[in-house]
Amino acid sequence: MRSVQINNYITDKRKRYGFIDSVRGLAVVGMIIYHLLFDVLYIYGFYPYFYLDERFIALQRFVGVTFFVVSGISVNFSARTFENGILVALCGLGVSAVTLIVMPEDPILYGVLTCLGFSMMLFAALKRPLSRVNALAGMIVSLVLYVLTYGVKNGFIGLLDQPLFYLPEQMYQTRLLAFFALPSVDFYSSDYYPIFPWIFLFSFGFFFWRQILKIKADKYFYGRVPVLDFIGRHSLIIYLAHQPVLYLICIIIFGY
Repeated sequence: MRSVQINNYITDKRKRYGFIDSVRGLAVVGMIIYHLLFDVLYIYGFYPYFYLDERFIALQRFVGVTFFVVSGISVNFSARTFENGILVALCGLGVSAVTLIVMPEDPILYGVLTCLGFSMMLFAALKRPLSRVNALAGMIVSLVLYVLTYGVKNGFIGLLDQPLFYLPEQMYQTRLLAFFALPSVDFYSSDYYPIFPWIFLFSFGFFFWRQILKIKADKYFYGRVPVLDFIGRHSLIIYLAHQPVLYLICIIIFGY
């Protein structure tokens, strides 16, 4: 989610795939709306069951899915994927450190930036061998693995929220494995994106774009929505800045 190399969709000196930036920008807008509602409704107690409301869950999932798919697509364009991954992961660690200090009751541990950064570094190393995989097959396998591992953080392999079989409880004994979707019962994060299943949406995006090129459909991605395009190209900065700004707005409105 960076505005320079990570969003480098330039195929020649004249054109770029602005539609991809616009889609990311739409996800950023959705993220800001979600966090504003979270701050007002949940933190200030107007709607304490906010995080259980299906409407807001759907918005949150749209944002997460879009970030990972678009970031997976972006691997195909950047020559500095590993370096960008380090930057994004470090930003994720910084967010975790700040939240542990400022709001230790609602820390962000293994959040979206940490997972995205790790995924980018991993795919930077695997890009060449993965490029030899049939794109359509890669998309299908990625989606299947996402569906099967979606419930790992809750202790099972299944079809999204429907368990097929449960994993041994011994696998969930330490917070150190929470990054791999194996959290202990005392682990908590207000923004939790473990590597499984999210890396499979990242890989879906990677293969999706290769399929788009294969069928010569990339010409449909040159269009852009100006405001969303701008937001998408500056998504990392906006991500880091939006919550402090929202908190300040809430303090001005509510007085605390």
